[in-house]
Amino acid sequence: MSHQYKREKDLIPHYDNHLEYYSPLQESSYFKYMCDELGVDLNKINSVLDLGCGDGRLCGSISPETYYMGVDYSQKRIEKATNNYPDRDFQVSCVHHLCDNQVRDYDLVVITEVLEHIESPHKVIKQLLSYNKATQIIATVPINLPYVAHLSVWKTEEDVKKDLDPDVIKVDKQHGAKHFLCGWGV
Repeated sequence: MSHQYKREKDLIPHYDNHLEYYSPLQESSYFKYMCDELGVDLNKINSVLDLGCGDGRLCGSISPETYYMGVDYSQKRIEKATNNYPDRDFQVSCVHHLCDNQVRDYDLVVITEVLEHIESPHKVIKQLLSYNKATQIIATVPINLPYVAHLSVWKTEEDVKKDLDPDVIKVDKQHGAKHFLCGWGV
């Protein structure tokens, strides 16, 4: 994997060393909550791309008939995901590299607690939307949470709108207003 993004090389060991991590997807009901809040009809979703999939925990919330591809920076997290969900597809990749070389369209792209970790998150969203105009993207980003591995911090809905330009922004009320829920193409 190339390290063209300036902090990429430094962040991979951080992710490898933090295999237990916070994600709102720890609750199996959270994915449905996100979709409901952002207006995604899961009955129309046949394929899901999970960027920053970690240990693959989203797999437990989607239908076995739905094609799933999980992508993460961390080889160790992908190994854990593959062990947890051997019937699903996983890939080690930088989000930017994947977006530069994507060959498959997905009905839904899920990006939970990832955009703050990557350089040029707006570029990632723009690239994903350019592959298929019907693609829907849903994401969570933490509200005002500086952290060593966070490259971006959003304090207000206006910050998110300016940097990421989602079609929909909502405050996540299920987790005590710790996240913004963002949707594109929804």
